[in-house]
Order: sequence, then structure tokens, then C-alpha cells
Amino acid sequence: MELLEAIASFVRSLNLPTSIIQWGHPIMMGIVVFVMGTFVGLTGWKVRMAQDNDVVVANRKSHRQLAPWMTTFMALGYSGGILSLVV
Repeated sequence: MELLEAIASFVRSLNLPTSIIQWGHPIMMGIVVFVMGTFVGLTGWKVRMAQDNDVVVANRKSHRQLAPWMTTFMALGYSGGILSLVV
């Protein structure tokens, strides 16, 4: 908690507008969830529905490349959300 407070005090010292402090994180995470989630979901769906083996391979590759990054951003977003609550 001390580490979060140190980071939060630095963010407070930047004198950012309240709207950015309050809504910046939820909006950015919403973009990550919507854009990356849509792409990962669609590529996974295309793997299931495609008949052409080349399409399956291409979409499976895209899905496997992006899904771990989305998971990483979501995990980091959790800690960012806690930090935004502390600020």
C-alpha cells in the first residue's frame, strides 16, 4: 500500500483535472476491453466457424498472439484501477 501511496502522491502533484483522474482509467480500460476483446473474440469465433484451413490457421495465429496481451493488459488494468481509487 505504501508503494501505491507514493505513486498516488506523484500523480496528485501533477494537478490533473478531476475528470481525467475520475474517468481516464475506466475509459482507457473500456477501449482495451472493447477493441482487443472484440478482435480476440472474432478471431476465436472465425476459428470455430471457418471451413477453409488457411483461414483457420491465420485466425488461430492472430488469436494466440493477441489473447495473452489482452490478459496482460487486463491484469495491469486491475492494478491501475486500484491506483486510481487511491488517487
